[in-house]
Amino acid sequence: WNVFLLTAFSIPLMTILTNQETGIMASLTAVLTPVLNGHSPFVFIIIVLIVSVILTNCLNNMVVIMIMIPVLCGYAMEMNLNPALLITMLIITGYLAILLPAGSPLTAIMFSYKEWVNLKTVWLYGGLILVIWLLTMLIVGIPLGNWLF
Repeated sequence: WNVFLLTAFSIPLMTILTNQETGIMASLTAVLTPVLNGHSPFVFIIIVLIVSVILTNCLNNMVVIMIMIPVLCGYAMEMNLNPALLITMLIITGYLAILLPAGSPLTAIMFSYKEWVNLKTVWLYGGLILVIWLLTMLIVGIPLGNWLF
């Protein structure tokens, strides 16, 4: 029942978090504006990917992606970057919600089975995977994405 109830409560919370009336998108835009302005395109991409990975592990991954896409597109147009590449990278990194149970329903299910899953192992390998994946996105994803898009 724990897994069922956790999943049942996470879906309405995702709807609430993406609602315009909650002000989360406006707050995120206000916080990210000074951080993202005035950087080179590569540093901008690094910051966006790191922020999305951090947020997706604290909030629901779909919520983070839905909130970050309009913010990302606005900045991408200003910096003359390819929005399709940035959105693709955002979606890929947005699904790296493996460190905290709030990130995704599957991660929450994994954390609810403490007798099957060692949490220290999850944090160790999950953190290692996050770092490796971010480096892969920066080293391989940007050149390959620029070539494809």
